[in-house]
Amino acid sequence: MNMNNLDKTENNGQPQLTIDEMYSVAVDHVNSDRYKEAEELCLAIVQQLPNHIAAINLLGRIGHKLNRHEFAAKWFQRLINIDSRNAEPYYNLGISLNELGRKDEAIHVLEIALKKDPDNGHIAGYLNGVLKLPTIFDKQKKLKEEAGENEDVVTGSNSDAGDTIWYRTDQHGTIKVSIIAWFILGYSMRNILILGVSSFRTKLPMLKEWVYLYPEFLIISIIPLMIFIVELSRLPQTKNLYTAILPNVWKYGRLLLIFNVLLDISFILNIYYQNNYDLDIFLTIFFFIDLPILIYLIFSKYIKALFKSFPDFVEKS
Repeated sequence: MNMNNLDKTENNGQPQLTIDEMYSVAVDHVNSDRYKEAEELCLAIVQQLPNHIAAINLLGRIGHKLNRHEFAAKWFQRLINIDSRNAEPYYNLGISLNELGRKDEAIHVLEIALKKDPDNGHIAGYLNGVLKLPTIFDKQKKLKEEAGENEDVVTGSNSDAGDTIWYRTDQHGTIKVSIIAWFILGYSMRNILILGVSSFRTKLPMLKEWVYLYPEFLIISIIPLMIFIVELSRLPQTKNLYTAILPNVWKYGRLLLIFNVLLDISFILNIYYQNNYDLDIFLTIFFFIDLPILIYLIFSKYIKALFKSFPDFVEKS
Protein backbone atom coordinates (compact mmCIF):
# COMPACT_ATOMS: atom_id res chain seq x y z
CA MET A 1 0.00 0.00 0.00
CA ASN A 2 1.41 3.35 -1.00
CA MET A 3 1.41 5.49 2.15
CA ASN A 4 1.98 8.64 0.12
CA ASN A 5 -1.50 8.34 -1.37
CA LEU A 6 -3.44 7.36 1.72
CA ASP A 7 -7.12 8.14 1.67
CA LYS A 8 -8.52 10.16 4.54
CA THR A 9 -9.74 7.89 7.34
CA GLU A 10 -11.57 8.53 10.53
CA ASN A 11 -9.71 8.45 13.83
CA ASN A 12 -11.84 9.15 16.89
CA GLY A 13 -14.20 11.10 14.68
CA GLN A 14 -11.39 13.33 13.31
CA PRO A 15 -10.15 13.20 9.70
CA GLN A 16 -6.57 11.98 9.29
CA LEU A 17 -4.29 13.90 6.91
CA THR A 18 -2.54 12.21 4.03
CA ILE A 19 1.26 12.26 3.86
CA ASP A 20 1.21 15.01 1.24
CA GLU A 21 -1.17 17.10 3.34
CA MET A 22 0.97 16.62 6.44
CA TYR A 23 4.06 17.82 4.57
CA SER A 24 2.20 20.82 3.14
CA VAL A 25 1.05 21.81 6.64
CA ALA A 26 4.62 21.34 7.94
CA VAL A 27 5.93 23.75 5.27
CA ASP A 28 3.27 26.28 6.27
CA HIS A 29 4.35 25.93 9.90
CA VAL A 30 7.99 26.59 8.96
CA ASN A 31 6.99 29.67 6.98
CA SER A 32 5.10 30.91 10.05
CA ASP A 33 8.01 30.16 12.44
CA ARG A 34 6.09 27.33 14.15
CA TYR A 35 9.07 25.02 14.05
CA LYS A 36 7.99 22.65 16.85
CA GLU A 37 4.73 21.82 15.09
CA ALA A 38 6.56 21.41 11.76
CA GLU A 39 9.12 19.10 13.36
CA GLU A 40 6.42 16.91 14.90
CA LEU A 41 4.66 16.53 11.55
CA CYS A 42 7.91 15.71 9.71
CA LEU A 43 8.85 13.11 12.32
CA ALA A 44 5.41 11.55 11.92
CA ILE A 45 5.93 11.44 8.14
CA VAL A 46 9.36 9.84 8.45
CA GLN A 47 7.99 7.29 10.90
CA GLN A 48 5.56 6.14 8.20
CA LEU A 49 7.88 6.73 5.21
CA PRO A 50 11.52 6.48 6.39
CA ASN A 51 12.85 7.67 3.00
CA HIS A 52 10.60 10.70 2.54
CA ILE A 53 13.29 13.03 1.13
CA ALA A 54 11.32 16.28 1.41
CA ALA A 55 10.42 15.73 5.07
CA ILE A 56 13.98 14.72 5.97
CA ASN A 57 15.34 17.81 4.22
CA LEU A 58 12.82 20.01 6.05
CA LEU A 59 13.93 18.55 9.38
CA GLY A 60 17.50 19.54 8.52
CA ARG A 61 16.37 23.05 7.59
CA ILE A 62 14.48 23.33 10.87
CA GLY A 63 17.70 22.42 12.66
CA HIS A 64 19.49 25.23 10.81
CA LYS A 65 16.74 27.70 11.65
CA LEU A 66 16.93 26.88 15.37
CA ASN A 67 20.76 26.58 15.43
CA ARG A 68 20.39 22.91 16.43
CA HIS A 69 23.26 21.89 14.22
CA GLU A 70 23.74 18.40 15.67
CA PHE A 71 20.08 17.73 14.86
CA ALA A 72 20.47 19.24 11.37
CA ALA A 73 23.64 17.26 10.63
CA LYS A 74 21.87 14.02 11.56
CA TRP A 75 19.08 14.59 9.05
CA PHE A 76 21.26 15.91 6.23
CA GLN A 77 23.53 12.87 6.65
CA ARG A 78 20.46 10.64 6.47
CA LEU A 79 19.41 12.44 3.29
CA ILE A 80 22.84 11.80 1.75
CA ASN A 81 22.58 8.12 2.69
CA ILE A 82 19.31 7.92 0.74
CA ASP A 83 20.42 9.96 -2.29
CA SER A 84 24.02 11.12 -2.69
CA ARG A 85 23.65 12.57 -6.18
CA ASN A 86 22.79 16.17 -5.26
CA ALA A 87 25.15 18.84 -3.93
CA GLU A 88 22.65 20.63 -1.67
CA PRO A 89 22.54 18.13 1.23
CA TYR A 90 26.35 18.02 1.28
CA TYR A 91 26.41 21.83 1.35
CA ASN A 92 23.91 21.96 4.22
CA LEU A 93 25.74 19.20 6.10
CA GLY A 94 28.99 21.13 5.66
CA ILE A 95 27.39 24.23 7.20
CA SER A 96 26.19 22.20 10.20
CA LEU A 97 29.58 20.56 10.72
CA ASN A 98 31.35 23.91 10.50
CA GLU A 99 28.95 25.41 13.06
CA LEU A 100 29.73 22.47 15.34
CA GLY A 101 33.44 23.26 15.11
CA ARG A 102 34.22 20.14 13.05
CA LYS A 103 36.11 22.14 10.45
CA ASP A 104 38.06 19.35 8.75
CA GLU A 105 34.91 17.29 8.25
CA ALA A 106 33.08 20.39 7.00
CA ILE A 107 35.78 21.12 4.41
CA HIS A 108 35.69 17.53 3.18
CA VAL A 109 31.90 17.56 2.78
CA LEU A 110 31.87 21.01 1.16
CA GLU A 111 34.51 19.91 -1.35
CA ILE A 112 32.25 17.00 -2.30
CA ALA A 113 29.38 19.47 -2.73
CA LEU A 114 31.53 21.72 -4.93
CA LYS A 115 32.66 18.77 -7.01
CA LYS A 116 29.04 17.85 -7.65
CA ASP A 117 28.12 21.45 -8.56
CA PRO A 118 31.30 23.32 -9.59
CA ASP A 119 29.39 26.40 -10.78
CA ASN A 120 27.58 27.00 -7.49
CA GLY A 121 28.85 30.33 -6.16
CA HIS A 122 27.15 29.85 -2.79
CA ILE A 123 29.05 26.61 -2.08
CA ALA A 124 32.31 28.14 -3.33
CA GLY A 125 31.73 31.30 -1.29
CA TYR A 126 31.01 29.40 1.93
CA LEU A 127 33.97 27.05 1.43
CA ASN A 128 36.08 30.12 0.71
CA GLY A 129 34.99 31.54 4.08
CA VAL A 130 35.84 28.30 5.90
CA LEU A 131 39.26 28.05 4.24
CA LYS A 132 39.82 31.83 4.46
CA LEU A 133 41.39 31.82 1.00
CA PRO A 134 40.82 34.38 -1.77
CA THR A 135 41.25 31.91 -4.65
CA ILE A 136 38.69 29.18 -4.06
CA PHE A 137 37.65 29.53 -7.71
CA ASP A 138 40.95 27.86 -8.60
CA LYS A 139 39.51 24.79 -6.90
CA GLN A 140 36.32 25.22 -8.90
CA LYS A 141 38.32 25.18 -12.13
CA LYS A 142 40.17 22.03 -11.08
CA LEU A 143 36.95 20.26 -10.17
CA LYS A 144 35.34 21.29 -13.46
CA GLU A 145 38.33 19.88 -15.34
CA GLU A 146 38.07 16.63 -13.37
CA ALA A 147 34.40 16.47 -14.31
CA GLY A 148 35.39 16.82 -17.98
CA GLU A 149 33.84 20.23 -18.49
CA ASN A 150 35.44 22.67 -20.91
CA GLU A 151 34.00 25.96 -19.72
CA ASP A 152 36.78 28.24 -18.52
CA VAL A 153 36.93 29.86 -15.12
CA VAL A 154 39.38 32.78 -15.27
CA THR A 155 42.10 32.55 -12.65
CA GLY A 156 45.27 34.27 -11.53
CA SER A 157 47.08 36.61 -13.89
CA ASN A 158 44.93 35.47 -16.81
CA SER A 159 41.91 37.31 -15.41
CA ASP A 160 40.67 40.46 -17.08
CA ALA A 161 41.16 42.41 -13.89
CA GLY A 162 44.85 41.46 -13.92
CA ASP A 163 44.77 39.83 -10.47
CA THR A 164 42.58 37.67 -8.28
CA ILE A 165 40.55 40.51 -6.78
CA TRP A 166 37.36 39.53 -8.59
CA TYR A 167 37.46 36.01 -7.23
CA ARG A 168 36.59 37.30 -3.81
CA THR A 169 33.04 36.63 -2.78
CA ASP A 170 30.94 37.97 0.07
CA GLN A 171 29.16 35.90 2.70
CA HIS A 172 26.34 35.25 0.26
CA GLY A 173 28.61 33.69 -2.37
CA THR A 174 28.24 36.58 -4.83
CA ILE A 175 31.26 38.05 -6.59
CA LYS A 176 32.36 41.37 -5.14
CA VAL A 177 32.46 44.44 -7.38
CA SER A 178 36.07 45.34 -8.23
CA ILE A 179 37.59 48.81 -8.39
CA ILE A 180 37.42 48.91 -12.19
CA ALA A 181 33.69 48.06 -12.14
CA TRP A 182 33.09 50.84 -9.59
CA PHE A 183 35.03 53.20 -11.89
CA ILE A 184 32.83 52.30 -14.87
CA LEU A 185 29.66 52.92 -12.85
CA GLY A 186 31.00 56.21 -11.47
CA TYR A 187 32.24 57.38 -14.87
CA SER A 188 28.91 56.52 -16.48
CA MET A 189 27.09 58.56 -13.81
CA ARG A 190 29.49 61.47 -14.20
CA ASN A 191 26.88 64.06 -15.18
CA ILE A 192 24.75 63.48 -12.10
CA LEU A 193 27.88 63.41 -9.96
CA ILE A 194 29.11 66.68 -11.48
CA LEU A 195 25.82 68.39 -10.70
CA GLY A 196 25.87 67.01 -7.18
CA VAL A 197 29.44 68.12 -6.50
CA SER A 198 29.05 71.53 -8.14
CA SER A 199 25.97 72.25 -6.04
CA PHE A 200 28.18 72.73 -2.99
CA ARG A 201 31.58 73.20 -4.67
CA THR A 202 31.71 76.39 -6.75
CA LYS A 203 35.25 75.71 -7.98
CA LEU A 204 33.98 73.63 -10.89
CA PRO A 205 32.04 76.20 -12.97
CA MET A 206 33.27 74.85 -16.30
CA LEU A 207 32.05 71.33 -15.60
CA LYS A 208 28.70 72.58 -14.32
CA GLU A 209 28.23 74.79 -17.37
CA TRP A 210 29.17 71.86 -19.59
CA VAL A 211 26.39 69.71 -18.07
CA TYR A 212 23.90 72.53 -18.61
CA LEU A 213 25.17 72.91 -22.18
CA TYR A 214 24.60 69.21 -22.95
CA PRO A 215 21.66 68.12 -20.75
CA GLU A 216 21.04 65.07 -22.95
CA PHE A 217 24.03 63.44 -21.30
CA LEU A 218 22.04 63.26 -18.07
CA ILE A 219 20.05 60.49 -19.76
CA ILE A 220 23.05 58.19 -19.85
CA SER A 221 23.45 58.57 -16.09
CA ILE A 222 20.11 56.86 -15.42
CA ILE A 223 21.13 53.29 -16.33
CA PRO A 224 24.35 53.14 -14.26
CA LEU A 225 22.52 54.87 -11.39
CA MET A 226 19.90 52.12 -11.51
CA ILE A 227 22.61 49.41 -11.50
CA PHE A 228 24.37 51.22 -8.64
CA ILE A 229 21.14 51.15 -6.59
CA VAL A 230 20.73 47.41 -7.30
CA GLU A 231 24.33 46.78 -6.18
CA LEU A 232 23.60 48.51 -2.87
CA SER A 233 20.61 46.15 -2.48
CA ARG A 234 22.46 43.02 -3.60
CA LEU A 235 21.84 40.77 -0.60
CA PRO A 236 19.33 37.97 0.12
CA GLN A 237 15.86 39.43 0.71
CA THR A 238 12.31 38.16 1.05
CA LYS A 239 10.72 38.16 -2.40
CA ASN A 240 8.28 40.97 -3.15
CA LEU A 241 7.55 43.18 -6.16
CA TYR A 242 10.59 45.42 -5.56
CA THR A 243 13.11 42.70 -4.78
CA ALA A 244 11.86 40.56 -7.69
CA ILE A 245 12.96 43.33 -10.07
CA LEU A 246 16.52 43.54 -8.71
CA PRO A 247 17.88 40.21 -10.09
CA ASN A 248 16.49 40.99 -13.55
CA VAL A 249 18.14 44.41 -13.61
CA TRP A 250 21.42 42.85 -12.46
CA LYS A 251 21.11 39.97 -14.95
CA TYR A 252 21.05 42.41 -17.86
CA GLY A 253 23.44 44.88 -16.20
CA ARG A 254 26.30 44.16 -18.60
CA LEU A 255 24.11 44.65 -21.68
CA LEU A 256 22.63 47.80 -20.18
CA LEU A 257 26.10 49.25 -19.58
CA ILE A 258 27.19 48.37 -23.13
CA PHE A 259 24.07 50.08 -24.48
CA ASN A 260 24.80 53.05 -22.21
CA VAL A 261 28.33 53.49 -23.57
CA LEU A 262 27.11 53.16 -27.16
CA LEU A 263 24.52 55.85 -26.41
CA ASP A 264 27.24 58.08 -24.98
CA ILE A 265 29.41 57.61 -28.07
CA SER A 266 26.48 58.34 -30.37
CA PHE A 267 25.71 61.58 -28.49
CA ILE A 268 29.33 62.66 -28.78
CA LEU A 269 29.49 61.89 -32.51
CA ASN A 270 26.23 63.77 -33.07
CA ILE A 271 27.62 66.85 -31.30
CA TYR A 272 30.84 66.43 -33.28
CA TYR A 273 28.81 66.54 -36.52
CA GLN A 274 26.65 69.50 -35.42
CA ASN A 275 29.73 71.51 -34.41
CA ASN A 276 31.32 71.15 -37.83
CA TYR A 277 33.62 68.35 -36.76
CA ASP A 278 34.92 70.09 -33.69
CA LEU A 279 34.79 68.83 -30.08
CA ASP A 280 35.53 70.56 -26.82
CA ILE A 281 38.10 69.11 -24.45
CA PHE A 282 35.63 67.27 -22.22
CA LEU A 283 33.85 65.50 -25.07
CA THR A 284 37.18 64.50 -26.58
CA ILE A 285 38.35 63.00 -23.28
CA PHE A 286 35.04 61.19 -22.75
CA PHE A 287 35.11 59.75 -26.26
CA PHE A 288 38.55 58.22 -25.82
CA ILE A 289 37.58 56.81 -22.42
CA ASP A 290 34.39 55.31 -23.84
CA LEU A 291 36.18 53.18 -26.43
CA PRO A 292 38.32 51.03 -24.07
CA ILE A 293 35.40 50.76 -21.61
CA LEU A 294 33.20 49.44 -24.42
CA ILE A 295 35.81 46.86 -25.41
CA TYR A 296 36.25 45.83 -21.77
CA LEU A 297 32.50 45.41 -21.19
CA ILE A 298 32.17 43.26 -24.31
CA PHE A 299 35.11 40.93 -23.76
CA SER A 300 35.71 40.89 -19.98
CA LYS A 301 35.08 37.48 -18.43
CA TYR A 302 34.95 39.16 -15.04
CA ILE A 303 32.08 41.43 -16.09
CA LYS A 304 30.20 38.45 -17.53
CA ALA A 305 30.67 36.50 -14.28
CA LEU A 306 29.85 39.49 -12.08
CA PHE A 307 26.43 40.08 -13.60
CA LYS A 308 25.53 36.40 -13.29
CA SER A 309 26.21 36.50 -9.55
CA PHE A 310 23.13 37.43 -7.52
CA PRO A 311 22.05 36.01 -4.13
CA ASP A 312 18.97 33.83 -3.79
CA PHE A 313 15.82 35.01 -2.09
CA VAL A 314 15.38 34.16 1.59
CA GLU A 315 12.33 32.32 2.82
CA LYS A 316 9.51 34.50 4.01
CA SER A 317 9.20 34.33 7.77
